[in-house]
Parts: sequence; structure tokens; C-alpha cells
Amino acid sequence: RFFKLSNRIMDERVSFRGRSSHTLLDKKKISIAMELSKNPAVLFLDRPLEGLTSTEGEHLSEILQALGRRWKKTIIFTAEIPTTPIFLRCNRFSLLAAGRLVYEGCPGNMRCIMNEVGIEIPK
Repeated sequence: RFFKLSNRIMDERVSFRGRSSHTLLDKKKISIAMELSKNPAVLFLDRPLEGLTSTEGEHLSEILQALGRRWKKTIIFTAEIPTTPIFLRCNRFSLLAAGRLVYEGCPGNMRCIMNEVGIEIPK
């Protein structure tokens, strides 16, 4: 599987060389694909959605979810303010406030806990 991914990456890199400009989303997808070609056990991404529109961020999070499932990889990423669709797409979620862990678990459970204390999470 990774040989196919590596070949696709090489094809993308070759086709990008001829372009004068690339979208930020394209650059992020290629960067992630290049890291995945190294076959890491865990892929850690620091704010991969930063600078993207909400639509682009949701698209990239869909790709990350599919990659994690297809190649059975753990993908960890940080996000300052994820949209609800991105938040709910996560298998596990950790919420930090002032450097302290406030919540860790399933996003669906967090909704119930937050509602109990009077904090509503938008749908």
C-alpha cells in the first residue's frame, strides 16, 4: 500500500514542479503524504488546519480520518478551535485549558458532559 502511496506522491511532486503557485491545502496534503510514505507508527501534526477555510479544514480532516482507517495509523493533531464536524470526526479528543487536561475521551461524551455543566456545543 505504501508503495502505491509513494508513487502517487512522486506523481504529485512532479506535477507540482510545473506549477507557479499551489494552494495551502495542496501543500498540506503533499506534506502529509510525504510523511506517511515513511510509514510512521504515529503521525503527529501540529495545527494542520491552520490557515485553511472551514470547508478546506473539514476536507483535510476527512482525508486524515480515511488515511488513519485505511492504513491503521494513529494520527494526532492539534487544533485551536475545530469546527463541530471536525470535532465529531475525531475518535478521541483531549481538551486543554490553561495547560491542564480538562477532558479526554469520545467527542460525543464531551457534548453530554458540557451540557450538564451548562456549556452548549453547537451542532
